[in-house]
Amino acid sequence: MSVILTLIKSGRTFALKYKKGAQDHEGVRQIPEWKEIVFKELTPEDEEYTKHQWMYIIENLPEYNEEVIVTDGVDVWIDAFDEAISGEVYLSGTGGNVDEVTAWMPLPNPYK
Repeated sequence: MSVILTLIKSGRTFALKYKKGAQDHEGVRQIPEWKEIVFKELTPEDEEYTKHQWMYIIENLPEYNEEVIVTDGVDVWIDAFDEAISGEVYLSGTGGNVDEVTAWMPLPNPYK
């Protein structure tokens, strides 16, 4: 799926064009709000996680393998979060580390 976002005027409105299979979609929508990624440091009460020697818990991720818009504060791209066998969360589209992402937002629904 290819996605092209084009900002219209000022404010929180955008034009969206993308192709899914052979079908073109486009429309005008409000931009969803960014969801800042929250890294919670582990406490002694987080026994379930400390036994795996994890350093923190990420509290507000989307469902794994759900394509979302992500940003590192400079660049914006479409990716998905996933969990490795080791339990580490990573970006499955680019193979990047979740620590590189500062916020995410859901993809807008296609215009109907």
